[in-house]
Order: sequence, then C-alpha cells, then structure tokens
Amino acid sequence: MGGLSTKLLPIVLLATLGALVLILNEVAQVPGIGRPERPNDPDLIAQNATAYRFDVNGKPLSRIYADRLRHYPSGDTNWLDQPRIHYTKPDTPELTVVGKRARTEQNGTLVWFPDDAKLTRAPSADKPQLDVVSSDVWVKPNENFVWSKTPVNGKMGAYTVSGVGFNADLDKETLELLSKVSTTYVPPPPRR
Repeated sequence: MGGLSTKLLPIVLLATLGALVLILNEVAQVPGIGRPERPNDPDLIAQNATAYRFDVNGKPLSRIYADRLRHYPSGDTNWLDQPRIHYTKPDTPELTVVGKRARTEQNGTLVWFPDDAKLTRAPSADKPQLDVVSSDVWVKPNENFVWSKTPVNGKMGAYTVSGVGFNADLDKETLELLSKVSTTYVPPPPRR
C-alpha cells in the first residue's frame, strides 16, 4: 500500500500545481478593452469633446468641438453631434463648419455633414465674409476642398447666390455653383 501512495503523490501534486496555475492565470489577467459585443456599437463615447490637429511645425490646423463623439471600430468612423469644426490652415482665412451631425472617415481626412450645415469663411484683407448653407456637405480638410450636390445658398458682402451643388476651393478662395444658379447684388446705400 505504501508503494501505491508514493507513486500517486507526484501525480496528485502535479495535478494540483496545474490547477493552481490555471486559476492564477485567470485571476491575474488584466482586463483588456475588447471589441464590443456587437460590431455596430461604439467602442468610445465622449461628451463635450474637443480635438486639435497640428502641422509638423506645431501650428494648429483644425479644432473640433462636439457635444458628443462616438467612435465605431467597424470602418474606423466617428459620429459627432452638434459639431463645430474650425479649419485654421496658416495664411488662409479660417473656415468654420457647423451642423447637426457629422461623420469623419479615413482618419479625419474626409468629413460628411448629412444634414444642413453652415460654412463660414472669415473675411480676409480683400474679401468679405462668405456664408454658405447646404446639406449633404463633404469636406476634405487636408485638400481645403468642400462640395455638395444639393441646393445651396450663399452670401458674401452685397452678393447673395443660390443654386444646386457647389465646389469650394478654399486655397483659391473660389465657390463654383454647379447648376440652377441665381445671383442677387444689392449695392450699399450711397454715402452722403
């Protein structure tokens, strides 16, 4: 009988040691940030979010404010509620885009405003402020290009324009209306 217990003792000790290693392994694991249960659920939600983007010299290129930001790992997209985006490329007038919702894609290099959005280009030394209102607006901040295929209304100084669809090249400070263009010029009252 003594021979059987001496033969089983190492097996029992190894089994106990193996069980302890498994238990310790489970207990000692640091909880990770895993993928959400459902792939269409956000993995990050932020309230009153603010983000800044800088160029290689540390000069600000953009500021983004949103009442709420949701990041979705599927497609690496962000949805912004009540976004206010300020593009501040050096040596160009600031562009502000305000809307109800926006989605950023491709690491922020493409921004879509599906609802009404107001674009405001700050006045420059020789041009007055430009305000443009449209929906389904796309912005490529790195290329300073904005476009939409939907109805648009704009105002710059004494000029009011409307049409369907537009392309705006912010570097060249041009606004091209694509179709059904109407322009109104109301001259300022004469000075007395």
